Amino acid sequence: MQVVSTRLSGWLFGGATLLGIGALLLVAYLVVRAILAFAPDAPGVVVTLGVTVTILAGAVLVRNLRARDDSVQAVLLGTSPWLPGTLAVTIVALALTGESSATAIAMGTLVTAIAWLAVGVVMRGDASAANANPRNYAALVDRRMRLEADLALASDPTNWSASSTDQHAMSASACTETRGHLDALSVALGTLQGRPSRGRVWIAGTGYIDLWNRLHRAEEAMIIIAPLPSILAAALYDRLRLLGSDIGHQTELVSRLDAASTTLTSANCTELDRARARAELRIVKNAVNSYRDDQWDSMVRARNQLLKTMVFTGLTANVALVLALVAGADKKVVVAASAFYLIGAMVGLFARLRSEAESTGVVDDYGLTSARLIVTPLASGLAAIAGVVLAARLLLPTAGVIAPETNPFPAPNLAAAAATPSRVASLREIFDLDANPGGLIIAAIFGLTPGLLIDRLQSQGQKFQNNLMTSSPTDTKPKC
Repeated sequence: MQVVSTRLSGWLFGGATLLGIGALLLVAYLVVRAILAFAPDAPGVVVTLGVTVTILAGAVLVRNLRARDDSVQAVLLGTSPWLPGTLAVTIVALALTGESSATAIAMGTLVTAIAWLAVGVVMRGDASAANANPRNYAALVDRRMRLEADLALASDPTNWSASSTDQHAMSASACTETRGHLDALSVALGTLQGRPSRGRVWIAGTGYIDLWNRLHRAEEAMIIIAPLPSILAAALYDRLRLLGSDIGHQTELVSRLDAASTTLTSANCTELDRARARAELRIVKNAVNSYRDDQWDSMVRARNQLLKTMVFTGLTANVALVLALVAGADKKVVVAASAFYLIGAMVGLFARLRSEAESTGVVDDYGLTSARLIVTPLASGLAAIAGVVLAARLLLPTAGVIAPETNPFPAPNLAAAAATPSRVASLREIFDLDANPGGLIIAAIFGLTPGLLIDRLQSQGQKFQNNLMTSSPTDTKPKC
C-alpha cells in the first residue's frame, strides 16, 4: 500500500510539474511578446533574456525546495554539452523563417531554456546511481553482495586464527572497517532502502569512482580476516595484475607478495608472522588498486574537463552569433555561415569516425570517447568558419576565392591590370555563397584542423586504457 501511495504521489507530482512547465512557457511567451512590442531592438533582447533566466532560476529553486535533491541540476549538467548547439540551431531556424533578429534571439533562447528545464525535470530519474551508468552499478552491486557474504563468514571470531589479544583487536578492526564501507555502499546503491541515491556525482562519474575506492578498501581490509584459500587466490590474482604493468616499484611489490604468500603456506611460521604476511598482502593489493583507481579517475576528470571546455566554447560562439544578428546580418550571411559550419563539422566527424574505428580500447572510459565525438563537430565547424574568413581576408585576398566584381571597363593591357591594387573582400562578400563558392572547399579543409587536438586527447585516453589493460590479470579485459 505504501509503495502504491508513493508511486501515485510521484505521478501526481510529475503531472503537476509538466503543467507547471506549460504554464511557464505560456507566461514567458506572453512576456516576451509584450517586451518586444515596446522594445523590439537590442535592449528588448537583454530584458527578455533577464526575464527568462529569472523564471528558470525560480522554477529550479522551487523544485529543489520540494524534492530536497539535486537530480534536476544533475540532468541539466549532463545535457549541458548539447545546449549551445541547440540554442544556435533554434536561433538560426527562427532567423531563416523571417523573424526579426530580436525576435529570433529572444524566442530561441526562451524555447531552448524551457526545453532544457523540461528535460531536467522529466529525466531526473536518470541522475541516479542505477541509471547514469547501469554497467558500473550492476558490477558494484554484485561485488558488494559477494563481499557481504565473505564478511558474514569471516566476521565470526571463532574462525580467526590469531591467538593474541592484539591480533584479535586487529581482526575486529578489519571487520568494523569492512562493515563501514559496505554500509556506505548499501546506502549509495539503494540495496537497503530500495532507492539508489541521486545527484550530480553520478552524472559526472565521480560517484562511481568513490564507490569503487570504498569497495577496494573493504576488500583490502578483508585480507586480515579472510580464510587462507581466499587470501592465496587473491594474492595470485594480484601477482598476475602486477606482471607486465607500469605500476611503480612493480618488481619490489611482486617480491613482497611472493614472500608473504610463502610465509602463509609455511608450517614453521608463527601466528605473528602470518599476521604480518596478511598485512603485507594488504599493502600490495592497495598499491595495485590505487594505481587502477587513479587511471579511472583521470579518465573521468579528462571527460568532465573536455565537456566543460565544449560548453564554454559553444556559448562563446553563440555570443558571436547573437552579435552578428544584432549587427544586421541578413539571410544570405546566415545561410553561408551555416553551410560553412556544417561542411566543417561533417568533414571533422568523418575523420573522427575513422580514427575511432582504428582505436583498440576495450575499457569502459566513462564517456570519454563520446565526449571527444561530441566536441568534434563544434571544433571543426568553428575552425571551418574561421578558416574561410582567414583565407579570404589574409591568405588568399587575390587568389580568386571571392568572385571579382564585374568591371564594364576592363584594363587595356596587362601592365595596367598588374598595377590595379588588390581588393580585400568584405565579410558580407565572404559569407555569400554566390560570391564565394570556394569557401565551401576552404571550410572542408579547415574542418580537419581540430583533428590534431582531438587525436592528442585520444592518445591521452588510450594511455589510460593501456595502463588499465596491462594491470589486469588477462591483459585484454580489465576488471575493476
